Amino acid sequence: MKLKINMFEFVRSGCEAVKESEKFLDNWFKTERNPCSVCDEDKSLCCYYRELVANGAFDEKENPP
Repeated sequence: MKLKINMFEFVRSGCEAVKESEKFLDNWFKTERNPCSVCDEDKSLCCYYRELVANGAFDEKENPP
């Protein structure tokens, strides 16, 4: 079972994409709560992305760095 994530976790984690709130919200709803799948930030440098993959929120194959 995949870890369920909520928007607050992205905000609290310091997600860089959240700084562009309108774009982040669009991505949140468009991707069914998986904004990492369309994020243009460097995922190899994103600590929260690595944490989500490690905790099973989604498979890294679905959201490559």
